[in-house]
Amino acid sequence: MKDYLTDVEAKLCEQVERGEVALFEEGDEIDASVIRYLILGLPTSKRCSGTRPVRPSGIRISGATICGRLNLDDIADAGSAPLYPVVFEDCILDGGISARHGHFGRLAMPGCRFRGDFEKIPSVDIEGCQLGSDLDLSRTRPDLPEALHWIRGDNMRIDGKVVVNHALLRCPPENQGLRLTDGTAYALALVGAEITGELQAMQLEALGGVTLRSATIKGDAWLCSSTIVRESSASHAFQSTRAFNAQSVDIQGNLMMDGRLAIRDDDASFQPFVVRGTICLLGAKIGGALNLKDFQVSTNDGHAILLGGASIGGSLVIGTEYQPTNIVRGFIYAQALRVGEEFTISNFQIGRSSNDGKSENTHPEYSIDLDHATIVGECSFVNFDPIRSSNTDVFNSIFLSRNSIRFVGAQMGGLRFMNSTVNGRVDGSRFKTSGDCQLSLRAIDRIDLSDSDIAGSIDLTNLQVEAELILKGTDIRRAIKVGSINVPGEGEQRELLAARGRPLSSIPGHRLVEALWRRDANAGQRQTAHIMRGDDLVATFNGNVWIFEQLKLKSSVRVRNGEDAQEFLQLFCAHIQGDDGAFRILEGRAALPEGISIDEAGMEAALLAARRKLQDAERQAREGAPDNGQVSVVKATWELGQLE
Repeated sequence: MKDYLTDVEAKLCEQVERGEVALFEEGDEIDASVIRYLILGLPTSKRCSGTRPVRPSGIRISGATICGRLNLDDIADAGSAPLYPVVFEDCILDGGISARHGHFGRLAMPGCRFRGDFEKIPSVDIEGCQLGSDLDLSRTRPDLPEALHWIRGDNMRIDGKVVVNHALLRCPPENQGLRLTDGTAYALALVGAEITGELQAMQLEALGGVTLRSATIKGDAWLCSSTIVRESSASHAFQSTRAFNAQSVDIQGNLMMDGRLAIRDDDASFQPFVVRGTICLLGAKIGGALNLKDFQVSTNDGHAILLGGASIGGSLVIGTEYQPTNIVRGFIYAQALRVGEEFTISNFQIGRSSNDGKSENTHPEYSIDLDHATIVGECSFVNFDPIRSSNTDVFNSIFLSRNSIRFVGAQMGGLRFMNSTVNGRVDGSRFKTSGDCQLSLRAIDRIDLSDSDIAGSIDLTNLQVEAELILKGTDIRRAIKVGSINVPGEGEQRELLAARGRPLSSIPGHRLVEALWRRDANAGQRQTAHIMRGDDLVATFNGNVWIFEQLKLKSSVRVRNGEDAQEFLQLFCAHIQGDDGAFRILEGRAALPEGISIDEAGMEAALLAARRKLQDAERQAREGAPDNGQVSVVKATWELGQLE
C-alpha cells in the first residue's frame, strides 16, 4: 500500500466516488494498487483511513498510464455476485492485467496499449473470469512495435459478446516455463470459454494464432479480414502450426472467415482473410453457415484446412466474391464432414509450390479428402484448378502443383464440376447422390466412380478424360448424357472409356449395356447402347425396330406388371426412331397432340369381340373341329395380341 496518493490518483478517487469517467492526459500515472483497493473497498493509502464507495457505474478510466500489473484475481462481490464494470479506454497498462477467476459486471479495455515483460505471462490474463456483460478488447496492441501482447481467456463465462476488432496481438514462442490450458501460448486463447453472444474479431492481427478449442459461442463468430499467423522461424518456434485452432468448438450461429472492404483512416480498401498455418475445425459443430471466402491460406505442415468430423448445419462456401481467385497452399482434410445444405468451392486453386523443397511423400495424396462425408445439398466445384504459374494466359500457364480429390463412400444431394481442371486423381468410388452428377472438367488422371449410386443422371457432355473414367458397378438411375449419341463407324479408331450394364426385368436373361467411347483425337466422344443375352450375344441399337422384332419372335419379352411395362416402353422410346422422329410416352390424355383423340368405347368393344372370337375358336378345337380349328385359335390369339 502506498504512503500517500498523488494528485492524479486523488482525482481518480474523487471522480469514481461521483460516478464519473476519470479523464486524464498523456503522462498521468496511476499506481495499479490504488485501483485494486478501490475495487475491494479498502483504504487506498496509509494516510487514508476511510474507503471510497464505488457507484454502480463502476470504475471508468480514460487516457492514464497504469503502473504495475493490475491484480484483480478472484475478486467478486459478496455471495459471488458480479462486481461493477471496470473500463479502461485508451490507457497504457504498464505490466498488464490479471483478473483470473474474477467476477465483474463488465470488463473493457478498448484502445489500450500494453507495456512490460510478457515472455512468460499474458498481458491480459482472464482465465476462468466471469462477466455479466461484454468483454471489449478492441484496438488493443503492444506499446512498442515488436513487443508482446497476448490474451489468455480459457474457461471464461461471458454473458454477452467478446470484441477484439482491430486488435494487434503477438505471443511469445513456445517456452517450457509456460503453464497453459492449451499446452502452448496463443495470441488469443479462449479454450473452453462460454460466450452467450457473438465473437467479433474482425480485422484482427494475431501473430501467434487464435484458439477456440472446445469453446461454446451461442451467437455468430466473425473473423472477417483478419490476419492469423502461426509459423515457426529460426527465432520463433511453435510445435503446433494450427494458426486457427477451433477443434471441437460449438458455434450455434455462423462462422464467417472472409475478406471484406476494410476502412482505416477514412480509406476503404479490400482486405482478405489471411492465415499462415493451419485452420483446424476437427469435430467442430456450427449451427449456421461456414463462409471461407476471399482468403489466403498457406502452410508448411501439409494440411491447410482440417474439417474432419465437423458438423455444419447450414451451407459451406469456400470461394471468392471480390478476388479473382483463392490460392490455398496446402490440403483440405474433411473426412466424415457433415453439411446440412450446399457445399460450394469456387474460383479455387489448391496444391503446393513445386519448389518448396519438400518431397511429395511428405504430403497427403489428395488435395481435398471428403471420404464418407455427408452433404445434404449439392456439392459443387466451380473453376477448381491446381495452382498455376503467374502467367495470365490460362492456356499457356503451367501447373505448379497437383490437385486431386477423394470422396469415397460420401453421400451428396448432387455433384457438380464446372470449368475445372484436375491433374491428379478423382476417386469417388462407392459414393451416393440423390440428385444428378455433372462432370464438366478436364481430367488428366483417372476418374473412378465405380460401385456408386447415382439417383439422377450423369452429364458427361463437357468431360475431357485423358486417362480413364471408371463406372464399373455404378447404378445410374436415369441417363448418361454426352455430346452426341452415335454408333462408332467401321474402321474407326476408338477406345472404351466406360461402360455400365443392368438386367432387364421385362426381357429376362438379357442386359442393357451402355458404353462411352473415345474416338479419334479430333472426334470427341460417343455413346452406344446394346442388348446382351446371357450367352454374350450382343445386338447394338441403331434406331431400327429389328431388335425388338427378334425379341418378339423368340418370345423373350415378359411383361408381367406395370413396372415391366414401364421399363420396356422406356427402352423402346429411348432407342427406336419412327418415320417422324423419336417415340415418347404420354403420361395421360392431356399430353395427346392437338387433333388426336382415343375412342375408348370402340377399343373396349373391339377387345371384347376379339376375346369372344378366341373363346369360340378354343371351344371348337376342344369339340373336335377339323384341323383348321387349331389355325383359328392361332389367328384369334394374334388378333387379340395386336389389340392389347
